[in-house]
Amino acid sequence: MNSKISLLICGLTLASIPYCLQAETPVKSVDQAGNVTYSDKPVVGAASVSKVPIEPGPSGVEIDAAKQRAGEKIKRADQAQVKRDALTKAQEAERKAEKSSRVTVEKVEAGGQSYYDNNRFVRPIVKPPGDRPDRPVGRPPVNRPSPRATGR
Repeated sequence: MNSKISLLICGLTLASIPYCLQAETPVKSVDQAGNVTYSDKPVVGAASVSKVPIEPGPSGVEIDAAKQRAGEKIKRADQAQVKRDALTKAQEAERKAEKSSRVTVEKVEAGGQSYYDNNRFVRPIVKPPGDRPDRPVGRPPVNRPSPRATGR
């Protein structure tokens, strides 16, 4: 049974070799009208044909180094966050301590009068009922001749 599986894997590997060998570098073909075509084979009747170079991907060493750098950045970010949280807590505690130690002066009102003697009572502006809302309060009326006086 084990030999059958190994023969099957070997056969599939041998069958896939031609497909791997057939893959070539991409070709850029430009026809007479200026249309650009990218494919693995040049287009028949193309005005110009050029191979497109493909850059190799990063090596395993470069990938590992990038992962290590990313891990270090995450650690530094976590450490900075812990420091910021500690600083925020300290500032909040300092604010609470400062707020509790402040002396507060409250205005005491007794008998409807202010505790402070220098405050004078000012009457509020009261509009009589039926007052015209379009006319501003506190302005004298404009002197205009009435229509009867002009004879119209």
